[in-house]
Amino acid sequence: KHAEFALKALEPSQAAALVSKLVNQKGLPNDGEGPLIKLIGTAGGESELALLFNQLKTGGFDEASQPHVLNALIKAARLRSAWPTGSLSGLEQFIASKHSAIRDSAIQLAGAWKQAPLASRLLELAVGGNDAAFDSLVQIRGGKVVKGLKILAGPDQPLATRQRAAQALGVINLKGSLPQVIAVLVDSKETAESLELWRSLLNGKGAGDILAGGVMGAGLPKTVVMAGIRAAQEGGRNENALVESLARLHNISLLI
Repeated sequence: KHAEFALKALEPSQAAALVSKLVNQKGLPNDGEGPLIKLIGTAGGESELALLFNQLKTGGFDEASQPHVLNALIKAARLRSAWPTGSLSGLEQFIASKHSAIRDSAIQLAGAWKQAPLASRLLELAVGGNDAAFDSLVQIRGGKVVKGLKILAGPDQPLATRQRAAQALGVINLKGSLPQVIAVLVDSKETAESLELWRSLLNGKGAGDILAGGVMGAGLPKTVVMAGIRAAQEGGRNENALVESLARLHNISLLI
């Protein structure tokens, strides 16, 4: 606890040195007890992160502590862009875990480490509606991910899966995925579902203008159009081009 408090007052290089010293003195307990794992996530260097990951994938932590270890590695990657030295392979065994906490943390770590070799497995999990898989695919990106997400946005998939895939495509490459995204919007007839999708799509820079060009002649139901107009005008947004394009679809009179 004293070390954890001291880390807050130290420069990053000094904090890493302190964590390294503590790890060398005490080692990492199999049950994950104590502050060391958390400290490695907060301030550990590449060597300490590698030690943590290697001990994990060689069975050096009991099952109950594995999510804690994975989350420390996620924290290091997301907050400090710090990854272990050496090979990052070995996450597959944890993604295949029957325990949801282990599985979902491993999926998130695959995204934080941008593990493109795991994209196929993550796409398989995304078919089942795993939100963590979709989030990690967005972080990994690449042609294989986009191709797989376009398939998941196709009409032969459950609507919920299609909507989640459309959201991911909107983040990665809205312009290049516009036909798939518009097709999902057309089928998202429930107001709450379409509103959520519109809001997600409009979070991207320049998304309003891209969508304004894509909706023309798309045959969007009026409920979807009204949800789009609402999303384009709320939260300080000023997507006039999109509002005008949507309003023309059903001859809706609006004050813009």
